[in-house]
Amino acid sequence: MRPPVKTLEASSSFVTEDDRVFLERLDDAHRRFLDHAQYLLNHSRVTLRTYKSAYADFRRFLLDRAEDPPRMKLASKTYLLDTWILRNRKRGLSAITTNTYWRSLRPFFHFLEQTEGFSNPYHGAKAPSFRLPLPKALKAPDLLRILEAARNYPWPTTYQRERAVALFGTMIYAGLRRSELLSLQFADVNLSDGTILVRRGKGRFGGKDRTGYVCPELRAILTTFLRERARAGFTCPELFASRANRGLSVNQLKRFTILIRRASGVWFTPHALRHSFVTMLLRSGVSINVAQELAGHASLTTTAGYLRVWDEDKKAQIGRLRLQ
Repeated sequence: MRPPVKTLEASSSFVTEDDRVFLERLDDAHRRFLDHAQYLLNHSRVTLRTYKSAYADFRRFLLDRAEDPPRMKLASKTYLLDTWILRNRKRGLSAITTNTYWRSLRPFFHFLEQTEGFSNPYHGAKAPSFRLPLPKALKAPDLLRILEAARNYPWPTTYQRERAVALFGTMIYAGLRRSELLSLQFADVNLSDGTILVRRGKGRFGGKDRTGYVCPELRAILTTFLRERARAGFTCPELFASRANRGLSVNQLKRFTILIRRASGVWFTPHALRHSFVTMLLRSGVSINVAQELAGHASLTTTAGYLRVWDEDKKAQIGRLRLQ
């Protein structure tokens, strides 16, 4: 595996020979950690990228002498996690990103402790806090408008039109994450029994599989799409085929999202459509336990965060108030 960051620059005149040796050992250990995470723990590519980004940022912090006490060695600086957090907040990183970096570096130091007996700076350390934003769920009229925009956009071919409707329809009516959507294979959708096999969803050890279920509206959308896909002659394993007969990329989905945002006049992201799916499940009277399973949430607390109350709900329910 290629190293996540460049080796120590020779021009870093402030770095002592001890510092140089330490950092080279740390770089080598992180490469071994990534191999361990990828091949033994089966962590996803997204998780591996986060590990690399967090380590690269921490490495830059180690080499930054702006706030160091005089003659402080890099090995000693690894214990200044709070100083690292403070540096990132001062340079404009959000509280959520800072927390993500902090948590993404922690498994590496646990690995170092277990494999090399390295004194772990995370023992007794507290993760930086942040306030989780409320889920950005869209209301039903906006979701329907997104689908209508996808259906009426001037796509070059009928297949591209039905693919766009199916892409956004699957996010709205099945709540798939972006990575889950792009990983869907043709054989994963079974309209006979109304199921979608979601492979390697979010979670530890590469994520777990789960079964999604197809509501009547999504069944109609996918039936039309699959018929057009067959007529166009696409044979790749991926459900949403590109013109090259391969699965769509993240950048292609981003481009389609921008097009439909503009066409519909509704600002949204794929994750906002997932938020909307969970919110609409709960508003439709689906039990929170069932909603948790359909969304693929590991914790019921996560699902409970989607219990959003609209203003119209308040107005509708206030009429039920009685003093006797």
